[in-house]
Amino acid sequence: MYKHLLVDKLHISLHGGTLSEEGRGRPVTYLPQKPDAPFLVPDKPWESRQLNWVSMLVEDGLYRVWYEAFDNDSTHDCECRLCYAESRDGKSWVKPELGLKEYNGSRANNIVVDSATVGGMGIHGHSIFIDPTAPPKARYRCVFLGILKDPNGKGGMLNVMSYAYSADGIVWHHGDPELPNDFLHYPFLPFGSDTQCSVFWDPGLRKYVGYFRAWHTTGARSIARSETNDLRNWPMPRIILSPDLSDPQLTDYYNCAASRYRSDDETLYFLFYSMFDHDTQKCYPRVAVSRDGEHFDRVDRKNFLENDRDFDAGMIFVGPGIHDIGNGECAIVYNGSNWDHGEHDVVGRPGGSVMVRFPKDRLVGIGTESFYNFTLDGWVDPQDPEVYVNADVKGRLRAALIVNGRYLEGFGPDDCEPLSGDLRDAKVTWKGAPTDAREACLKIFLEDGVIFSATVNRREELD
Repeated sequence: MYKHLLVDKLHISLHGGTLSEEGRGRPVTYLPQKPDAPFLVPDKPWESRQLNWVSMLVEDGLYRVWYEAFDNDSTHDCECRLCYAESRDGKSWVKPELGLKEYNGSRANNIVVDSATVGGMGIHGHSIFIDPTAPPKARYRCVFLGILKDPNGKGGMLNVMSYAYSADGIVWHHGDPELPNDFLHYPFLPFGSDTQCSVFWDPGLRKYVGYFRAWHTTGARSIARSETNDLRNWPMPRIILSPDLSDPQLTDYYNCAASRYRSDDETLYFLFYSMFDHDTQKCYPRVAVSRDGEHFDRVDRKNFLENDRDFDAGMIFVGPGIHDIGNGECAIVYNGSNWDHGEHDVVGRPGGSVMVRFPKDRLVGIGTESFYNFTLDGWVDPQDPEVYVNADVKGRLRAALIVNGRYLEGFGPDDCEPLSGDLRDAKVTWKGAPTDAREACLKIFLEDGVIFSATVNRREELD
């Protein structure tokens, strides 16, 4: 069986439909349902000002979250503390008293990294990932923005990217276990990415890949990418996504939440960037998709999540990672705030960290409000034509098998049992009996709906 992820027309050889714009069949963003409340809110003294960037990993059923917390004494972006929380069901969360870092004379807190941990550099816009190539003591990696202060005491500062490592995600050490003691003089990237970066090990490329905030020559904040075999030696990131003429005139791209997504035999990359509109002073999250992690399509430019709750009415920043949580569901996390970008009086107006769940493979699909038909690349075995679709259909979905340019008897669109509604791996059935034909094409007819994937038993897999 082979699953075609239908985020673009890569797998489509022939297509047609109504001539209207809504009937041509085009990539569309799936808009998931948000929960009613955050799962984490600032309820500790060291969180008294706000929560910020959040990262999540799901390991053996344990939800693990690292988030940045600012107290009322914080004065700049890097003056925060990285904190830890966990959950067994993704609903009831615990902020454990780890006893690692001191805050106001007490170690009864969940702080895992403070400024002292990283030699006074501070931490901001972190990204945490598991490194399968690292020794056990550095299985967890954390990449973050830090500040190098002028050693001559003249007040100069330099924003750089730095990193830390850990054996368990709880006890962190600055740098790399193989770096010399004077690591602080050699940050691995000599520039700052002052929104959350996204760094991970890509098993397909067998390289580390990083997405960082950069500046376009137009002056717009943009998203850049770099890749390397060695965490200590990164090429300068190259801009891959910038505001264009389809965006509002005064726009920046904040946030670099890129994620590698694997489903059966296919790999995609999703980038959840936040469009900062200077006119409204809000940050709206949107989705871009890529087959190679470098060339991204901004799909339909719809807001992936709306700024419509009292905890996220101002800004939404999605954290890196798309997490398979079982039962056919995936999840992402984001940090929401109920104040706009230009506001500074934020105390007493808490936002929080929010988890959004959605059906597996449903981030981007091919949709139509009218009628659209297409033929998939590759051959289907007509002797045992197993076909499953993941779709959300208001009208109906049918399919047909084509041999030598004609509908195979018993397997035409009129022989197909129409499907409608919320279809999650729904089987397509026909009236036809087994046939001696050896190769067939699959044609899908979609009326008013979105199809996200089609799974078929491909002919080339047989014999």
